[in-house]
Amino acid sequence: MRPGATPRNGVGHRRSGSVFAAFLIGATILGAGTVAAPSASSATIASPPTTWVPQLPATSPPARYGASMAYDAAIGQLVLFGGQQASGPAEYADTATYDGATWVAQSPPSSPPARSYASMAYDPAIGQLVLFGGVGADNTFLDDTWTYNGTTWTQQTPPTSPPARTSASMAYDPALGRIVIFGGAGCSILGCDDTWTYDGTTWTQQAPVTSPSTRYGASMAYDAALGQMVLFGGYDHGVDFGDTWTYDGTTWTQQAPITTPPALDSASMDYDLATGELVLFGGYNTGGGNSGDTWTYDGTTWTKQAPPTRPPDRSSASMAYDPALGQMVLFGGNFFGAGPEGDTWTYQLVGNGYWLVASDGGVFSYGAPFYGSTGAMRLNRPVVGIAAAPGGNGYWLVAADGGVFSFGPGAVFHGSAGDVRLTHPVVGMAADPATGGYWLVASDGGVFSYGAPFYGSTGAMRLDRPVVGMAAAPAGNGYWLVAADGGVFSFGPGAVFQGSAGDVPLHQPVVGTSGQ
Repeated sequence: MRPGATPRNGVGHRRSGSVFAAFLIGATILGAGTVAAPSASSATIASPPTTWVPQLPATSPPARYGASMAYDAAIGQLVLFGGQQASGPAEYADTATYDGATWVAQSPPSSPPARSYASMAYDPAIGQLVLFGGVGADNTFLDDTWTYNGTTWTQQTPPTSPPARTSASMAYDPALGRIVIFGGAGCSILGCDDTWTYDGTTWTQQAPVTSPSTRYGASMAYDAALGQMVLFGGYDHGVDFGDTWTYDGTTWTQQAPITTPPALDSASMDYDLATGELVLFGGYNTGGGNSGDTWTYDGTTWTKQAPPTRPPDRSSASMAYDPALGQMVLFGGNFFGAGPEGDTWTYQLVGNGYWLVASDGGVFSYGAPFYGSTGAMRLNRPVVGIAAAPGGNGYWLVAADGGVFSFGPGAVFHGSAGDVRLTHPVVGMAADPATGGYWLVASDGGVFSYGAPFYGSTGAMRLDRPVVGMAAAPAGNGYWLVAADGGVFSFGPGAVFQGSAGDVPLHQPVVGTSGQ
């Protein structure tokens, strides 16, 4: 497991409403306390319930598409292997892990040869990742089986194996206790339509009564709520498919959902424990090009989502659910005509809960994960606010002396004013959704910027009443400050001034602000 992480056992049950369980992740205590505007830090978003959030890891693998990625429960991290690059040697042979904050290049003593479009899944029965096939650097289809134990790769020698192939669909089926692989490119003239299972020792070809047609680049994942494997789309002989199939361990059954995504191949799909649904993103259609749509499947029908932010259009991206983060993670992909991508995104619940913070730093969690608090610590100055990490997977507390306390993998510590001699106390905090950094504001309107651009302050101005809070512009390109008399100060191109209560007789002072 990653340092400070606790295994997560919560499961979203779509049939009775999704469950978003709270788990203690472990805290990074840095600084000595600070301030965040109450209304800005605890505001909730009623709709939509999910969104894509761009991540800003300190290091990342080079841009690529067709890489294999899966969550390794034994090490508590995502593992990425290989993939296709834009120029030079066609395929990669590197291994990288993602811990929810950054990517780390690994140096295993042995590794599979370079390849892209290999199939990979975690097998809990053996506690290792299993990788099969793909297309090699010399453009040949492969039929080798490898396992990864968190330290090194080992080539296996099963008595039987599927024929060489690339772009096959593979996932672990806990109901069967086996890895299931379907289709791929390489059989007969091009596509495959066979089903195989792997028990940790050998591959066994299955003989289902019905099967999807020959195809490769289909999306497949195990649906924990449905208790079956679900397959969507794919491509063969110039035709993209838009059909949905389920596999119960014995046979394949074509489904007839009321709504369905358009015909796609090379779309990314996995089961989201947080929402209790399958999530499908992107893909390619021979007639329409790349897609940037997000679809979910509830076991009956597909629903097109409308997240406020999303990755750019792409296909052949690597995507897997990370139960330690409670989020779907997407990396890379290809946009035909523009080349491979190298960005990291998460798909996650938003606005389903909130946190309260007391002056001693005690945190109360309601419908949102608990990541830690300073309730048991002796602080120099009281905590005055809280701000959520842009991805929702953490929060910062801020004290009156400018000290910042960081909790959760998404709340990266960028610095604090805890060791700065302040002339006025810090009274507010806001997170920058664009950079993952944050701003602190003092009662005189002085702004302290950490991992986020500085757009200005009222520190040199004479104010009628003290500043009591701040809020970030939705895109992160600016912020608003608010004073106790309702006066609003706007900084940055994204923080458009819409008015203030500065000239309104107030019965009680304004105490915070929130952006929309």
